[in-house]
Amino acid sequence: MLSYKDILKIFWLLPLFFMACSSEPQIELIDRLIRQGDYQKAREVIAEEMQKTWADTLQYHRLRYRLIKIQKNELFAPIDSVINTDINKALGLLKNLEDSLKGMEQANAKFFYFDLYYRKANAYEALNADSLWYRETLKALHQFTDQYELKRDLYERAAFYLAERGKYDQGLKMLDRSFREIRLSRLPEPLKEAYYAYLNGDFERALRLLESVHESQKDRHWNNMQAYLKNYGNKLSIEERFKLW
Repeated sequence: MLSYKDILKIFWLLPLFFMACSSEPQIELIDRLIRQGDYQKAREVIAEEMQKTWADTLQYHRLRYRLIKIQKNELFAPIDSVINTDINKALGLLKNLEDSLKGMEQANAKFFYFDLYYRKANAYEALNADSLWYRETLKALHQFTDQYELKRDLYERAAFYLAERGKYDQGLKMLDRSFREIRLSRLPEPLKEAYYAYLNGDFERALRLLESVHESQKDRHWNNMQAYLKNYGNKLSIEERFKLW
């Protein structure tokens, strides 16, 4: 029969056992350390986790991607430090980085291009070079990123950029790409109804519904859709409204 001391020892060892058998690495801890800029500690935790035997090789890819995020943050840090004060120097550093990425293994380099082109777009915007901003924004939108909200923002900004230049149907395509991955099951009913009206090309009804939805239920993306439909929806013919589908 187990003694009190044996039971107590088992009680304290159980959490360690479950941690050792966990099917998930400490991703939340690693991400928090990266957000805090504690890259050394984040690397140490990743190294410890890499020593474990994971049943799912996907976990190795998740850990490896965190190492790439750290490397990316470190590479862009000197650029970010000057982009608001010396734009031409920032553009020079971005050009050097772009050249260096050509020598990097493509499987790793692909994680850097969105951030590269996004920063170039910001630099050209600060110089009021709208066409160059749009060029670099398009390049960024064709790259991989896990910054989904930022990518949606770029699609919507590109939509207004095109519409302001009379390219309403092209702007609509950009707006649609922002909303393409939306999960209807998670939408409140008024927004879901407005989105269905938008998909069916009934922009007038979609706009009325969006204007009736309380501001607390709409994020900036819905407000952008509302503004686009209000300003440019009537510029599009019925045929142009259905070109997307």
